[in-house]
Amino acid sequence: MKVAPAADGHRPHLPALLGGGGLVIAVIVLLTGWAIIQGKADARRVAEITTANLSQTLADNFNSAVGQIDLSMLAILDEVGRQQRAGGWDDAAISVTLGRMDQRNPNSLGFRIYNADGTFRAGVSNVGNRSGDISTRADFVRMRDDPSTGLLASPPLFGSVVRQWVVAFGRRIPNPDGSFGGVIYGSIPLAAIEKEFSRVDMGPGGTVALYHDSFRLAARIPKAKGQDDLLGTVAISDALRAIIASKAENAHYEYRSVVDGVCRLAHVRRIPGQPYYILVGQSEDYYLADWRHHRDQFLAFAGLMVALVLVAMVIIHRRIVVWRHVTESLAEKTKLLGQSNADLEQFAYVASHDLRTPLRNIVSYAQLLERRYKGNFDADADDFIGFIVDSGKRMTELITDLLAYSRVANPSQPLQSLSANEAVAEALANLTLDIQETQAEITVGTLPKVAAEHSQLVSLFQNLIGNALKYRAPDRKAQISVTAEWIGGDRWRFAVSDNGIGIEPQYFDKVFEIFQRLYPAGDAEGTGIGLTLCRRIVNRFGGTIWVESRPGEGTTMLFTLRDGGSALPGE
Repeated sequence: MKVAPAADGHRPHLPALLGGGGLVIAVIVLLTGWAIIQGKADARRVAEITTANLSQTLADNFNSAVGQIDLSMLAILDEVGRQQRAGGWDDAAISVTLGRMDQRNPNSLGFRIYNADGTFRAGVSNVGNRSGDISTRADFVRMRDDPSTGLLASPPLFGSVVRQWVVAFGRRIPNPDGSFGGVIYGSIPLAAIEKEFSRVDMGPGGTVALYHDSFRLAARIPKAKGQDDLLGTVAISDALRAIIASKAENAHYEYRSVVDGVCRLAHVRRIPGQPYYILVGQSEDYYLADWRHHRDQFLAFAGLMVALVLVAMVIIHRRIVVWRHVTESLAEKTKLLGQSNADLEQFAYVASHDLRTPLRNIVSYAQLLERRYKGNFDADADDFIGFIVDSGKRMTELITDLLAYSRVANPSQPLQSLSANEAVAEALANLTLDIQETQAEITVGTLPKVAAEHSQLVSLFQNLIGNALKYRAPDRKAQISVTAEWIGGDRWRFAVSDNGIGIEPQYFDKVFEIFQRLYPAGDAEGTGIGLTLCRRIVNRFGGTIWVESRPGEGTTMLFTLRDGGSALPGE
């Protein structure tokens, strides 16, 4: 049936329809965008952890090899000192000692002794040039001129005796009178370092490299075109140069390689006690591959949902127009049209004032799809529906937490003198099921009265105790204590301590930032707002909050509050 437009061309239902439909579309876009952003953040976090762990392992391996070489050089020094005290050098005995130390260090190119004038004196393995002279080399000069020099690592250099690129480690040989008697060297070939690096699986486009703190390249895997010509030279990007120049112990950074054009996330770590830095990089294409696949799925599903909403809006619009037209020939349709308009206004009101309702609808329908059609499509479709359900639930939690967070900034009640013991008791009552499930032991000391607002004080303790339960150690029973001590002035310092998994020191400040979580979303429930809410509550009460922790041993959340007998701050 062709529908004629209303005489005045007015469409009173359009603002409500467009507003309600637009809000549903906005929620879909918000959920999709949040899931995509969170997924990318999780993928990057995993890449950061992976590169950091691998750089630590490689640094430990490097130091282990250096330590073995140094032990052998100290043994050679002992033999040289014994001979000097006995009246002179025994070259045959020295050669035996060198040969024995060479066998103990298969990854080394062998140990060599140089005279005080820099000429070669003794060596057993891989001696390609016995007439080598190192008297002008910087590391030799330093050991000659500075009696306090201990173990010294050279920059990457081309060995005059072994005829290949190495990192040399040397120790000064003192004469009985303390004067300079020469140098003992042990060295690691750069080829052996590259071989060790090649065993590390960084995925397609990954890289591992070693740099001296003079910015010179020592090793890189995979090998770049012309890399052998760059060994021992300054071949470094500006970003990496800045990190090394700052003497940072470790750092993450992103870069596009000037060697192969690959975008990477890299972790740079200073090798403890050595003038070298390990770089481990993972290509962006590799560590974001799964995220990009899921992002495309999310976008496709979001596009489908938006299309369905638009179709529904068109259908509703057409039906309303039909109803309005029929109501103006036929009086009996008036009631139906009024009911329709009332339903539409109710829909617009709910859509405009309650974000959680469309979220619940999305989750409910996704769960219905999951129950009815799980296993009828491919695994990606099942995963996709699961992602929508989980994201909807997390978004609902997020909205609830954000509302709680915003209410702290707009307090409805003034601060008053409240019992902290009563607030903790109420928080524990709210956490009864979690406490029973974990069988946690919770002790509460004698707590004072403080200047606070009741619901927010309960929320503060409930969040802190709840976090201690959530991040408990899997291998031991959770033990949590709540105590307070007077620190002078008008302040009490509270401590909520646990024996859980702990927090790394570099994240002590980050845990209080909104949406910041130290573990991927699947590892523990929550929205990343709890500790931010705690900080806001404590700040509103006029105090400060901070964390002390030892990874693997436990965490203590500390905060200060004003005494309940002090003059309360104005609202």
